[in-house]
Amino acid sequence: MTGIAMALYGGKASWNPLAVILRRAMDGDGSNLLLAADQLNGRDEDGHFDTVFSAFPAISCLDTKEMGVLDADRVWAEDQRKAPIFGKYFGPDYTCPLWSARPSAYLTVQLTGASAPPIVVIGGTGDNATPYQQAVSMADQLRSAVLVTYEGEGHGSFGKSACINKLVVAYLTKDIVPADGTRCQ
Repeated sequence: MTGIAMALYGGKASWNPLAVILRRAMDGDGSNLLLAADQLNGRDEDGHFDTVFSAFPAISCLDTKEMGVLDADRVWAEDQRKAPIFGKYFGPDYTCPLWSARPSAYLTVQLTGASAPPIVVIGGTGDNATPYQQAVSMADQLRSAVLVTYEGEGHGSFGKSACINKLVVAYLTKDIVPADGTRCQ
């Protein structure tokens, strides 16, 4: 499942390569599927893992509404209803209900960035991992934010669009803020 999930991060462009990987796995060669799983898990060729997934509980558990075990079971049941083939493989997620850290009061405060310099929020309309509406919501909440939209497929926007790349580089190196509502393909 992890190898399939990795391929799905790429959007529609990854579907044909995924079909080839799955065909090879069904024919007895799962090496490319394992390689895709290793990439998603941050595992290098020496078997060492990066720290990306170690950060997920701190990010997701402390940045969302607290759920108990029963809520995790309910969400899993919804996942199975929405995605009958794959839903059963992704839950229930007891990470947050069983994690010892709990959200602090300061984390539940609405952050507005009122005194912050311009913040560029980039959202992709075809990002299956971080839905576009989340970027819109963040830009709406941050007073100094400008929203840039990437109209394309896959997770993440930088590196997929010359327009996005140019805007990001100009913002980070020359402090040039794009116009709010800018759209790139």
